[in-house]
Parts: sequence; C-alpha cells; structure tokens
Amino acid sequence: MKNHKRILQPIVACFVLLICIVTLSACFQGPKGARGEPGIPGETVYASYMDVLEYLWANMSSSEKAAYGNNFTTFIIEWSRENLQGQQGPPGAASDSSLQYAANMAVQSAVDITASRTGTHPFSGQAGAGVFYKLDLSTGNGYIITNYHVVSAYHNVGGLVVANNVRVYLYGLPPVYNSNGTVSSENALPARVIGGSPDHDVAILEIRGGDTALISGTSRTIHYVLNYVAAVREAVPASKREPALGTQVVAVGNPLADTMSVTDGIISVQSEEIKMPRLDKRKSGGKIEDQAFRVMRISAAINPGNSGGGLYNANGELVGIVQARMFWADDTGDYPVDNMAYAIPLDVALRVADQIILRAPAEYVPPSGNTNAVIVMLKKFEPTLAVAAKNTTVTYDPVLTEIVIKETVYVTKAGNGRAVNDEIGSITIGDKPPYPITRLYQVDELMIEGYQKTVVFNKL
Repeated sequence: MKNHKRILQPIVACFVLLICIVTLSACFQGPKGARGEPGIPGETVYASYMDVLEYLWANMSSSEKAAYGNNFTTFIIEWSRENLQGQQGPPGAASDSSLQYAANMAVQSAVDITASRTGTHPFSGQAGAGVFYKLDLSTGNGYIITNYHVVSAYHNVGGLVVANNVRVYLYGLPPVYNSNGTVSSENALPARVIGGSPDHDVAILEIRGGDTALISGTSRTIHYVLNYVAAVREAVPASKREPALGTQVVAVGNPLADTMSVTDGIISVQSEEIKMPRLDKRKSGGKIEDQAFRVMRISAAINPGNSGGGLYNANGELVGIVQARMFWADDTGDYPVDNMAYAIPLDVALRVADQIILRAPAEYVPPSGNTNAVIVMLKKFEPTLAVAAKNTTVTYDPVLTEIVIKETVYVTKAGNGRAVNDEIGSITIGDKPPYPITRLYQVDELMIEGYQKTVVFNKL
C-alpha cells in the first residue's frame, strides 16, 4: 500500500495553458485558449419583467427614485428581491428557481481579480476572485474582500510582498486577450491593496470612482461603469452568520482564470480547523510552520482561481469567503479531492474588513515614486487570560431543524479580571451588548473587534 497524506492548498490560479499548478509562489502568464461568449448579466431573472420595470421607473417621483439612490440597477435588484424570489424548499434543499435567484444575485457583488507586482521583489500571473463589501454607487468608491494569498507572494529576500498591480473584472465584462495571448487592458478596473491579515488570509482592496477603465474601446470612469454598464451591488451579509449543516450554497469564482462562474453545493461541516503552511514561510526547526484557520467545509466544486470568491446562500446573501481545497498525495504525486473545499466564515472576514476599512484613511500610504505603499495590517486585543473548552454538547433543535453544538469556555490562566476555572458566559466589547460565548473559537475572533476598545469577560 502506498503512503499518502492530505494536503491543503490555497486555490489561487496561475495563468498557464491547460495546466494550472497550485502553489504559493508566483506563476507566469502564457497563451490563452478559446472561450465561449459571456452571458448577459441577470438575463434569466429580469428579461421577462424589464418592460414593467422600465415603466415603473419612468413613472416614479423624484423622492421615490431617491430611495434607490437614483440608480435604476439598484431599483431592479430591490424589486427583484421582493417579487422574483422563488419559494424556499425544506432546510438544506433548494429549488431550481432559488438557485437561479442566488446565482444571479451573487454575481452582481462578485469580481474576478488578477494580481502582479513590479519593481522590487516582482511576481506575476496570479488570479482569484473577490466580493464587493462596501460600495457607494453615488461616487463609485468601494471595498472588495478577497484572500491575502491572491494578492501576495513569498519572496526569498523580501518575504511576503503584496501586489502593486491589481485589476478586477465584473460579470459579463471578462478579460480580453490579445492575439499573442497576453491580457489587454479592456474591461480591467484598477484596484489597490490597502490592508489585511495573512493570519486570517483576508485582504481588502479599494476601487475609486474617478479612476478609469477601457470599456468597448472607450475610456470610462469606474463610477460610469458601475452605474451605466454593469449590474453591480455590494454583497448583502446573511443575517444568520453561522449557516447550518446542509445549507444550500453557491460559490462564485474565477476557476483556472477563465472568467467568473458559479457552482453549488452544501455546507458539509459547519465549523472545523485546518492547517496550511504559513503564507510568510516562517520557519521553526528548519521547517515551515503550519498556520491554523477556522473554516466551513463545502461540497461545491472549487478550483484554482476560486480563492477569495464569495460563498452565498439561496437568498443570494454572503455567508463566507472561499479559501482552499483538499488534495491528497502519495509517492506518485498530488491529487485533488472532489467536493472537499473550505471557506472562511463570514464573521471572520467582516471583522477583518471592518477594521482595515476604518483604519485605512489615517494609516494607508499610497506608493510614491520608488517607494512601496504602506498597507494596514490587522491588530487585535491581546488578553492576558487564557481559555479552553469543556463539556461539549451536541443536540438537535426541532425549531431550528438543525444540529447545535455548544461548549463551556473556562479560564486556564488568570487575567482580565477573571480567575482560573471561571466560566465565561459572554464578552462585552465597548458599548455593544454582551456577545454570548458558546464556542471556544468565538473568543479569539472577537478579539479582532476588540482592538482599541474596552473588553470585559463576563462570568457565566
């Protein structure tokens, strides 16, 4: 019997023809193969209703239009959300109509990403995906969540460096290739990395409405493209942040750097920990250290290039950020495992994003001449206590119709006003209501939110 092992790999794509080898190092762009024509954004959802929508819009008052930001696309999205969504099936199931709705909603907040770096410690040829998290259509300014490994690479001398040439593409406006196989500037919206967290594999990009892009041979501002060319919106975070086991999901990404596409599956494992080699290649005892990530396991088809893409529920709401897939290896090579991929939970991604976006205006410094940009790195509240979990219970909730796992979190090292063996019932951050603690992982993730705030560990 051959020896074999499990290998977890981030799924950033490299631009090569027919074969994509997934590693953390940079890859180089090669000629592009043939592709099919892109679809029309939203056609299957809106086409039969467009005459009605145009009539409604034309007959609205100024104040009614103002409620939609004076944007016809926003009106279409909101009207469709209220009137076109199909009835949901039983928990864990979804009808064709709800999957169609989810897919058509999801691609509007999704982007494809290409990333490279020029100057010192260059790299090129990386591709992935991302999600509009904050988007102001009135200005065209916005923020995009993606994976840190999509826009960074390890350099033997420079360490972990980030891209300084980032382009994003919207659904229906894919990359256009020159006759020699290189990517033209057509449809490419410029973006920049403003910060993130390698420890959580989350990076934040910024786009600016006044920047320009070449669309159909004409230079257009991003503001114009977002409002008059593409069907776009910011992602709507799911109100239920921890999707149940069996929840139907759709994943949007840029597999094999071959334009945006959608796959579907379910939540296979609600929460687990995986380990991958550190992005910064930090070593201990001569070996690269592993890095732990809390993730959801999903069954949707995930391939190189899906990294950083959104994971959405049947309502088209964001529930996570796709990160990695499983490979297994023996002495003959590495082999992908079907239906075994992983996504960063929404709470983790949004907590990182919120802090970076809040701090960026004061701390981000754009590049100048030969000087690299100063990006914003995540910071956390560092508690003096230490905690562990005990008394795990697994029950079925007939009202929620889902499995519920709970743990008792207790203090193993005194600190922050708590003694050893104190049980933690909730954590209060700033002036927010106490956050109930029922799982150990919640403590560490809340420390992201606790940066520069008062954090109180409340006894059970």
